[in-house]
Amino acid sequence: MVQGSPQDQFEVGFQGGWVGTNQGLDLLRLRFHEIGHGLGLTTDNAATVSQTSDSDYDLPTSLTDGTTIAVINAPSNNIAHLSPTPSLMFPSIQTGRALPSATDVLAMAAVSGWTQIDLPRKYYGSGTNFNLASSWIGNRVPDSFDDVFILEASARR
Repeated sequence: MVQGSPQDQFEVGFQGGWVGTNQGLDLLRLRFHEIGHGLGLTTDNAATVSQTSDSDYDLPTSLTDGTTIAVINAPSNNIAHLSPTPSLMFPSIQTGRALPSATDVLAMAAVSGWTQIDLPRKYYGSGTNFNLASSWIGNRVPDSFDDVFILEASARR
């Protein structure tokens, strides 16, 4: 168990393993970005248009332990992309390997009506029952394949 200060932000970027010496454009990253558009972050999706009328994606509280969290969409009302620069759904494709973060996936959930997400990196929200799905970000109890993060109650915002 590693102890330390919690991150200032919710997980907005996830850097995956890179194989090779060239840190240029990664086609896997590009594919994941385009799949994000296919999963709902697109101007053709009426839910995206209505979700971002206030310049952000309001994440479903059923997936965030009842906590209200919003993700700002990209500047200039670029509603099909997210503002946080490390996110996979940032407007321009960055170099190097990146995988979908919790922020990317939860923004897609906001416009797709998902009720449960199997995030590989699970964050415990609150409560006393670790076996209760609603206590975990993504509304799913972790299994043996997941990384689990539990913050002290005093560190939660």
